[in-house]
Amino acid sequence: MQVFKYIFMFILPIVALSMPAPEPEAKLDLAAFGKLLTARQDQPPLGGLLGDLLGSLGSVKELLAPETLDAIKVVVTNAAKLLDDDGTKRAKALITNASELLTADLVKQLNGLLKELGPVISAVVKVISMLLQSLLG
Repeated sequence: MQVFKYIFMFILPIVALSMPAPEPEAKLDLAAFGKLLTARQDQPPLGGLLGDLLGSLGSVKELLAPETLDAIKVVVTNAAKLLDDDGTKRAKALITNASELLTADLVKQLNGLLKELGPVISAVVKVISMLLQSLLG
C-alpha cells in the first residue's frame, strides 16, 4: 500500500506539469456586442409572438368545432370497420390472389405486349386524326 502512495506522489507532479497552460481569455469586443444588442432590439416585441399564438389557437378552435369532430368520428369509425379482423382477412386474401396472378412470366408477357402495342396505338391515332381532319375540313 505504501508503494502506491509513493508512486502517486511521484506521478502527480509530472501530470500536473505536463498539462498545457490554459488559453488566455479573449478580450471582449464591445463594438460587436453593441451590434448584437442592436439586432436584438430590432426583433418584434413579445406581443407579436402572442398574437401569432392566438391566431394559431384560432385554427385549433376551428378543428374542435362540432362539425369537424363529427367528421373525424366518421373517419375513425370507418377506419375501424375497415381494419377489423374480417377486413384484414379480405385484404390479405386480395393481396395473395394478386400475387398469385402476377407471376414473373405474366409481367414479362405484358411488358412485351405493351411494347408491341405502342406503334399500333400511334398508327390508330394517326388514322383517327386524318379521319377527323377529312370530316371537319
